[in-house]
Amino acid sequence: YVWTEEDRSILKNLIEKHYKYTNSTRAKSILDDWANSFPLFVKVMPIEYKRVLERMKMDERRDNEAIPATEEVYILDK
Repeated sequence: YVWTEEDRSILKNLIEKHYKYTNSTRAKSILDDWANSFPLFVKVMPIEYKRVLERMKMDERRDNEAIPATEEVYILDK
């Protein structure tokens, strides 16, 4: 399934562009029935790439959590 709102937005935008440039009847039918068509899509991603993205998110969260803790220690130390 397409999991995030960002994925959903990107997918719909791609189909809209496809329809705009090709006048595809299939794209039109998907867009006309978006609520029922959208759940039929699946996001395909290589397993290793997904792991790298998850690792990057964890590192980013850890960095974001470390900054306030460091600031708090600095303030309490004064």
